[in-house]
Amino acid sequence: MLELKSLFELDNSSETIYSTYNTAVKTYNIVTSFMDDNCSPIQLGKNLCLWLNKEGIIGELECIYPKLVLTAKCSLESTVTCSIGVPSFNYLSSNREIYVQHFSKKFIVWLAENKVVTNEIRMGSVKFLFSDHELVGILADDIKIIS
Repeated sequence: MLELKSLFELDNSSETIYSTYNTAVKTYNIVTSFMDDNCSPIQLGKNLCLWLNKEGIIGELECIYPKLVLTAKCSLESTVTCSIGVPSFNYLSSNREIYVQHFSKKFIVWLAENKVVTNEIRMGSVKFLFSDHELVGILADDIKIIS
């Protein structure tokens, strides 16, 4: 489980984020401008690895051969609070089932089930979905398909 630690307000237009889906190896990937040699890998579930920097900011997400779902694993609260910035996280545990909901030009990596999304943080083309302070999903828009 990842818990929101803090939110850094940055110029959203300056963040470079690449989101891809590789059809040959069934891999979903998000790489941010925070990825560097000092990021530490964290295994969440069987098929998801996150790299976090020292501040707890995601450098990269890689999800290989995930379970695919057609419907959302979490519901949306009627009013979702939206913010823009860079979230940092506290890593609490890794015993999670990971799911991916794939659309034509976007995907959602679901890190939890049966939670209610109460707020979201947009960082470039990615939205981090939270149930209170718990990260429950990551939506990547405008993905590049690699075959």
